[in-house]
Amino acid sequence: MKDDPRLQSILLIKNCNPNQSKVKICIELLIFYIENIIKYQDVEMYREIRLSSQIVKENVLPIKGAIEFLESIGFTKKKLLMEDHEEEFLVLEDSMDDLALLENSINDLKSVKRIELVLDRNVQVLLPSNAEIKMDHQKGAEELENQIVLKIQNMEIEKQNSSNTNYKYCLIRIKFPDYLILQGIFDVNERLSNLLDFIKESLFNENLPFKLKLVDGRTIGYADKNMTLSELNLVPTAFLLFIIDPLYTKKNQKYPYLKTELLLLV
Repeated sequence: MKDDPRLQSILLIKNCNPNQSKVKICIELLIFYIENIIKYQDVEMYREIRLSSQIVKENVLPIKGAIEFLESIGFTKKKLLMEDHEEEFLVLEDSMDDLALLENSINDLKSVKRIELVLDRNVQVLLPSNAEIKMDHQKGAEELENQIVLKIQNMEIEKQNSSNTNYKYCLIRIKFPDYLILQGIFDVNERLSNLLDFIKESLFNENLPFKLKLVDGRTIGYADKNMTLSELNLVPTAFLLFIIDPLYTKKNQKYPYLKTELLLLV
């Protein structure tokens, strides 16, 4: 595929244009052009595409990869005389040489699939500062949590002030009772269930019941699983506390919270 500009251009069309409805129209139009060339091989007008036509300006030129595709199957840019002036066209000089290429191009336009991108969570496990650990020993976990809340309040204020900003991703940090912090990146439209599953899959004991505490004091869990991270105001960043279900006493926690392979990231 590296040396196949035709397939490269098709992938460009299907993967590098955000409006998929316009991509669909463009592909249908490209197929229409090729089908007419095959059907009317001796008719010159079907091998000429006027770049200034409204249809081309609206449905071909704005689509990344469309012109590259036409050039890959033999079209070249030329100026042709139109009455008393010249206009720029894409022209296919000879369609008889490689009809198989044209037919294969139709099949490829129909069959090549859009590549679905998978978000890299960029998982990290972070250590708190020595000062935080010392404070925890001296003043207790509850007071440390209050310090964390105060430290993050400015971030929350800034978040509210920038509520009109359209974020695509958010960075989530989860602090565990053993001080370790699990970090991951999420799409803002992912549901809380995705975050909860991410945490569950990171636990040494995946059956450990837990909830998450937000900096405003609210707790969230599987009861809120259908809400998006954006709706929960976890955008663009959020610091959450991992809270073990009260019914699960501390003495039941015999193992590290996070899996061994994640602890190696520290």
